[in-house]
Amino acid sequence: METGLIPQNPPSWSPSGIAKERVAKRRSEFLCSMDPSAFVSIMLAFIVLFIEVQPGFHDWRYHRHPDLILVNHAVPMPSALREDALLFTVTRDGTVFFENQMIVSDDLPGMIQAGLQRGSERKVYLRVAGRTRYSDVSIVLEEIKRTGLQEVCFLSQ
Repeated sequence: METGLIPQNPPSWSPSGIAKERVAKRRSEFLCSMDPSAFVSIMLAFIVLFIEVQPGFHDWRYHRHPDLILVNHAVPMPSALREDALLFTVTRDGTVFFENQMIVSDDLPGMIQAGLQRGSERKVYLRVAGRTRYSDVSIVLEEIKRTGLQEVCFLSQ
């Protein structure tokens, strides 16, 4: 009677084959590469940190910023950073800016009156570039005087 089992050949057993298998199991693998994940995570943290610290691109205080005059005894003017402050900028070439828009000096009294109606304080802040001619600044000062405001603050560094 047949059982359906196929007789198999016994494996060839040798002491040297078993020794080779033991050596292969014990063999240590050398790690010849570095794991860059720590470096990448630190670089990613620095990138995020430096992107967050940058001033906002759409913030009007960072557009057309002149090279202001350097002084030794400046007084802080935190109210110049308010949104409703009457802050005018005169650049080196004599161009006048109110907030983010370039204006003609003849429009200056109208801008000041509109700002006062919105509720800003009765003080005008001037940022004047260090190499601006006085003739350009005097035109702006005359237009401010026409509005009746007496307080003019020059911003410096």
